[in-house]
Amino acid sequence: GSDAKFCFITETMSREEFERLYPDAIPEDWDRIGTGDHGPTWYAGKMVRVAEWWQIEQEKTTLNAWASGAITYGKDMPPDMVAGEQPLKTREIYRRKVVCRKICGHAVLEETQWAGKYIPIARAVGNDDEVDGKIIVSGLVRGAKDAQRMYNYWASQEVEMLALAPKAPFIGAAGQFEGFEHKWSTANTTNYAYLEYNAVTDEAGGLLPPPQRVMPPQPSAGIIQAKLGASDDIKATTGQYDASLGARGNETSGRAIMARQREGDTGTFHYVDNLSRAIRHVGRIIVDLIPHIYDTPRIVRILGEDGEPDMVQFNPNLPTAHQEGDDAQGIKAIYNPSIGQYDVAVSVGPSFTTKRQEAADAMMQMTQANPALWQVIGDLLVRNMDWPGADDMAKRLKVTLAPQVQQAIGDEGQQQIPDAVKQDIAAAHQHMQEMQQQMQAMQQELLKAQQEAADAKKQESLEAIGLMIKHYQAETDRLKAMGPTLAPEQAAVVDQQLVQSSLHSPSQPEQGIPL
Repeated sequence: GSDAKFCFITETMSREEFERLYPDAIPEDWDRIGTGDHGPTWYAGKMVRVAEWWQIEQEKTTLNAWASGAITYGKDMPPDMVAGEQPLKTREIYRRKVVCRKICGHAVLEETQWAGKYIPIARAVGNDDEVDGKIIVSGLVRGAKDAQRMYNYWASQEVEMLALAPKAPFIGAAGQFEGFEHKWSTANTTNYAYLEYNAVTDEAGGLLPPPQRVMPPQPSAGIIQAKLGASDDIKATTGQYDASLGARGNETSGRAIMARQREGDTGTFHYVDNLSRAIRHVGRIIVDLIPHIYDTPRIVRILGEDGEPDMVQFNPNLPTAHQEGDDAQGIKAIYNPSIGQYDVAVSVGPSFTTKRQEAADAMMQMTQANPALWQVIGDLLVRNMDWPGADDMAKRLKVTLAPQVQQAIGDEGQQQIPDAVKQDIAAAHQHMQEMQQQMQAMQQELLKAQQEAADAKKQESLEAIGLMIKHYQAETDRLKAMGPTLAPEQAAVVDQQLVQSSLHSPSQPEQGIPL
């Protein structure tokens, strides 16, 4: 139905509701113009039928192509047009326009123009057959109606036979019930603790057996077999067998069980296929509307296949169709839906939850066959389990993985750090850099102070050495002055003192001071 040219959606409301919504409207009768349904179909008693009439109209206009690559219709101008610029090419076209009119009879109550180019109605059908030029639409139960009628008939026959069958009577010899007729006549409706009877003998004088109940008639085996056959016919016409409905079989492995459960997909796949076509058309309608509705910048929340939410931005002023978002602001990407053309893809198959369960079963079988794999995929196995706390348990198991595995997935783990944690880490890193700069400045000040202290100590040492030199020089001068007046043996002692004085002189430690 994606190429439909018109469509009606009808609803029935009370006259009071109609008058409240449309106080100025007067219901018109189709009989007055001689076309359409008769009035009673639209005005039945106190009810009024209102219909939405969707129609595609072809509007003649001009298509303009500009040097910037922009395309406009009619007298519309591109936003980046230069003054006095003319379009490169123009041609006459018919442009689709979707109009919705709400009518009651042939009276138009409202009229609006739809922003998109498709009628916003997706047609999902079951069986769509063409017989002699006529479309016959049917559902899953159409072919099973006769089999269901037969099943109901034979089930009713079985119930009737059991319900209307007389309750088993008691058979006894004449005279055995005398005096106890009331109890025996109500034995089928009242529960007695015991039943008395008269012992009766036969002609030979022997006792006759006590009264006995006759077994009731059993249901016919033909009725039961016919009912089972009708049940199998229902399964065959609908394609839903016992395994598809959850009945247990002889299978033991999960793969074999799922294969039997999917047997019904063979006969009913076209229903899912038709539904996927309808969903795909709904996607086209939405994609066609997005540029018209999202005409201002906004941030929207999207869901991935696994149900995890993300934030993206729609910005019609973006010069490109797509741009990477800002992780610091939590925006994954930025899109301009007015640039480019988009299509919709629908995949028919198990949902993400089913895939996760199948993945968990497969990994469980792998770890059972090779327990060493637990040190490699243990966290993934637990994450795919469907129980509360599975994610937290998976994070803890990830710490216990083999070191080489943790090293291999290190980059992946860094990518999974939340944005808020990344901001905290960046702030801490910046603070550490500032502290390091301060420490370097303090170290330079400390070195400078140490250098100054060393220079001061060196100066004090030089002054002390100068004083010692002056002292040795004065002593040398004194001994030289005493030399001519001393005896030879005294002069030798003085020479030895001069030599020792010169050897201990801080200014000349290697050379003696001559006399």
